[in-house]
Amino acid sequence: MLELLDAVALTAIRAFDAEPDLPGSARAWLLAVSDARVGADAELDSFERIFALHGALQTRRAESPEELDALFAVRRALHPGLDAFAGASVHGDIAVPRSALIEFVDRAAEVSERFGIAISIGGHVGDGNLHPAVAFDPDDADQVARAHAATDALLAVAQDLGGTISGEHGIGTEKLHALDGELSPRVRELQRAIKAAFDPKGLLNPGKKI
Repeated sequence: MLELLDAVALTAIRAFDAEPDLPGSARAWLLAVSDARVGADAELDSFERIFALHGALQTRRAESPEELDALFAVRRALHPGLDAFAGASVHGDIAVPRSALIEFVDRAAEVSERFGIAISIGGHVGDGNLHPAVAFDPDDADQVARAHAATDALLAVAQDLGGTISGEHGIGTEKLHALDGELSPRVRELQRAIKAAFDPKGLLNPGKKI
């Protein structure tokens, strides 16, 4: 497990919950968890060396289940913290090749600036699955429109980098409009044909991706 929270996420979490011990000058937070039965300490040692090499302000290693849960609590505060930050947020679920993670973060910052809306980057960077969150005031119609436009722009960036608009939570109805940028008409046609073979009356999950 390798979890990321960026500066926007940390700002929101600090405002939402004063309990986590997060340095005020920290611009990012990483949680590394090893599931190795043998060699876990060596893995964590290597993470600590890498973190230090890249200027980590602080490194903490959990020595008990309670200490580990305290670290997980920071990650769990991401969504409620962002919702409280501006009033609401759109939580994304994209994935890009790990080699494109830095470029995605840079381009997400450009999207944030272009639309004048706060965007947080968090997620499972170990496998390239990110959960960008666009924060907005739900009572401000202009912010709502800009938030959804920014969300669509992030989907396009993920596709442009060879990624996908859904890393783990599926397409549903909200991303149907962006699917054509990822799957060809022929692939969509084949998927519909396979579904029709098993569900000729269209009873199973109607109106979703297929």
